[in-house]
Amino acid sequence: MKRHFLVYATTVMLALSTLTSLNAQENDYTGSCECSCGYDCDCGEYCDCEEEKKCFQVLRNNLYFGPDIYHVKRLRHGGSQQSGVLYGFRTGYDRIKRYNFYVGIEGAWASGDLSGSSSSGTLLKSTLTDAEVEGRFGYTIGTKHACRATLTPFVGAGYFCQTNKFHAPTPITLHFKESFKYAVVGFISNIYVRPCLSVGLNFKAKFVYDPESHISNDPDFDDVNIHFGEKTQYEVDLPITYYFDLCNQCLTVSAVPFYIYRHYGALAGFPFDFLETKYINYGGRLLLGIQF
Repeated sequence: MKRHFLVYATTVMLALSTLTSLNAQENDYTGSCECSCGYDCDCGEYCDCEEEKKCFQVLRNNLYFGPDIYHVKRLRHGGSQQSGVLYGFRTGYDRIKRYNFYVGIEGAWASGDLSGSSSSGTLLKSTLTDAEVEGRFGYTIGTKHACRATLTPFVGAGYFCQTNKFHAPTPITLHFKESFKYAVVGFISNIYVRPCLSVGLNFKAKFVYDPESHISNDPDFDDVNIHFGEKTQYEVDLPITYYFDLCNQCLTVSAVPFYIYRHYGALAGFPFDFLETKYINYGGRLLLGIQF
């Protein structure tokens, strides 16, 4: 995992260094200014803020929050499976400025009930809760005109915690708590298709470090911690964002379909072996953003 992440991270940092150099060269030939309305434009270029609309801006800071809802399918080696819907909340902050460093932080929480069966047909029911916090650092490149596209490659780190508490009619109501730290690489992209409407494609690859499962509520054994295999996790978002002005404050509303793939690798342990487990999540979130 460390070797793979170092390869990805080195590639991203070399790209950032190249982009910084290109930006310096660009500034040698075409000066870049920022109009009072927040637009990026060439020095001396005419900028009609009323005609272009204030919401068509490239602003530095975006604070966002809103609900998450997604379907979860849990597949455990040996044939047991569960599915259900989780409801939660997400909040975060992004600083995105063309040809400048990017900083982002995000937190999320969601919970819901799963139901399914074991390989022998035994009914399984549980309550699943996901919680996560993540920080990112990168660099943004972009165009000044037309679709005003931006691309922000980044690296970062985070922490993820998931609890799955089984309850009746499950025969043995075990509680599982899986947690791990991770390094992340990916990118954020955005293209304006209308002056106040943009679409994007965001991608993350998460490299798990020091994963652990805490098992409790077993009638025959004391609480125990076991490790599981380090497997890369993936996430894809497709944000669709509308920008509007309210009382001279630029706001955004984003509908974000997403897909998340989590893979916990098998690993021998005592008194239990950890069995390979996969989570396939897909759903959407609705985010309100405040730009400043």
